[in-house]
Amino acid sequence: MASKPTPKKKAIIDSLKAQLDTIDGTGDYHHSLKVLEIEQDYDSLGHSNFPVAYVKDSNEAFYSLLGDGSLTTGKRREDIDRDGWFIVVSAGLKRDSEGQDLNDELLELEWDIIYSIAQNNNLDGNCDYIFPTYRDKNERYSETYGWINIVFAVNYDFRPESAII
Repeated sequence: MASKPTPKKKAIIDSLKAQLDTIDGTGDYHHSLKVLEIEQDYDSLGHSNFPVAYVKDSNEAFYSLLGDGSLTTGKRREDIDRDGWFIVVSAGLKRDSEGQDLNDELLELEWDIIYSIAQNNNLDGNCDYIFPTYRDKNERYSETYGWINIVFAVNYDFRPESAII
């Protein structure tokens, strides 16, 4: 039996997770990141599991028809930062002590994530490019955690008849 095609979005998310797994605290990286498969209750994670990240699909995508009958994410390539398909990388740190300011550590974590993805900005050929468009940082997420969300715009072309959307 022939295997079914892998949806393009799934391949992109899988490649993104694999790229985030390269953040290991060595070389240029400040932190060693653990990528979770699903969002979890942070209190259930041991301190050694931080920093953690998970990847979320934005649940919406805009497509435009290209001249050759294929489609692209976004209305026009130059508008991809607001009209394309988005992926959110959410990452959290746990405080070592009460009242610890996580601002610097969250800025380092943001840098680690953006730098890692820039090293493979076509995610192993699964997309034309991926780039950060927005970030939301909350060093006072709770008394225990600090959190950062980075939104990435993803552009890729596809042909609907290939069933790889």
